[in-house]
Amino acid sequence: MLRSLVGSEMCIRDSPYSGDHIPKLLNFLSGSERPWVALCPNYVYTKPYYEPAFKQAPSKPFFLTPPGRYVYHTPKGMRQVNSHALQTAPFVSMWYCGFGAVTGELIKWWKRDSEVWESEGVKIARAKKHLPQNMMGSYDPNRRRRRKKQREAAARKLRKQKKLAAQAGS
Repeated sequence: MLRSLVGSEMCIRDSPYSGDHIPKLLNFLSGSERPWVALCPNYVYTKPYYEPAFKQAPSKPFFLTPPGRYVYHTPKGMRQVNSHALQTAPFVSMWYCGFGAVTGELIKWWKRDSEVWESEGVKIARAKKHLPQNMMGSYDPNRRRRRKKQREAAARKLRKQKKLAAQAGS
């Protein structure tokens, strides 16, 4: 696990998602005076360990959300070769970010040039209540449930994307 950031300008981390790695990571990052970003599952902010980790922090984390779900590729030799084992998307993931005293200035800068970022589908959320609906955790009380037709349309779109990805991979 991380012990110190001596000699580094920023901490960028994609931690294992199992066991107590995430709570330990959040506790470590909340005490850091350096900027940091951590790629974690979207549900992390709904867990009981999230709020206490940042209670004493100088500023609360903000979020950067990707345009869609990240797909992770398994390194060669780590799994048996078949079409489904080489890619996985176990969780919806997003970037949790801490920039301390400069957070406000960073967000102002981002919003000033937001059309550049948002044209790519990347969004910034200052607080968890500002997260896009598709990035909110399942147990977030702010998350609205889609209507049946919306769920069906999303399922069709996902099947189409998977089919196109499978064709591109062959």
